[in-house]
Amino acid sequence: TINVVKTASPTTVPEGVATDVDFTYAVTNTSPGGAEDPLLLTTLSDDNAGGTPINLLLNSDLENQGSYGDFYTGGDTDGDRRVDAGETWTFAVVDQPITLDAGETRTNTVTAIGQDDELIATNTATDTATVTGAGQDPTINVVKTASPTTVPEGVATDVDFTYAVTNTSPGGAEDPLLLTTLSDD
Repeated sequence: TINVVKTASPTTVPEGVATDVDFTYAVTNTSPGGAEDPLLLTTLSDDNAGGTPINLLLNSDLENQGSYGDFYTGGDTDGDRRVDAGETWTFAVVDQPITLDAGETRTNTVTAIGQDDELIATNTATDTATVTGAGQDPTINVVKTASPTTVPEGVATDVDFTYAVTNTSPGGAEDPLLLTTLSDD
């Protein structure tokens, strides 16, 4: 049998800010046959890493003793292109930008499929990882300007004051704020 564990790092991203999330995958052979029942990994796919499906065995040719694929990071300790008992094969998808609103989540699923050494029995395993958008305190900037900036002494002069209020929250347009008070002494 086959087992897969998926992790995301970080699991929380600030709302409205595109944040790079790294996904890692660990595939193990949990067959009761142990060393006598190695697995050929035939499918390893993620339905939504960074917002799009990814074939984690892209450019691999494990059946013909070829490449492990673009996302493989290690684990085949004996180089036989089979997931043996005691081996943990690892794969990674790095720097996937994810933008979420506060409280919004993105859960995605990895599916691993392997065949036994006789290429008869097929085993499937899945796992999920969730990334959550975390609220941020809003920040604003206020700039007050006067026109004119100088007045003649002893002469009553009208002065216009202008206030520019800017949302400086990291989430920007994704994190609008409601201005509830603007007062001047």
